[in-house]
Amino acid sequence: MDEKSAEIAALMAAANKAMGNMQARLDRLHWKRWFFPVTGFAVAGGKYAACIMGNTGVFVELSKADFDKAFEILSENI
Repeated sequence: MDEKSAEIAALMAAANKAMGNMQARLDRLHWKRWFFPVTGFAVAGGKYAACIMGNTGVFVELSKADFDKAFEILSENI
């Protein structure tokens, strides 16, 4: 991945994590669920998904993705 693509991917991950945290806080206020803070998430579009855990992420092909395994490996790096 070139530097510009990596920068855009990082911005996308940060924006989605911020939105997830906002939604998790609202859920906590209204329904007393404890999804905050968001530590890992996936965002899919087209043929690929981005799996993010902490400050680390990977892109996976949706047709071949094993999300459980991806997050298991990512969780070892936080």
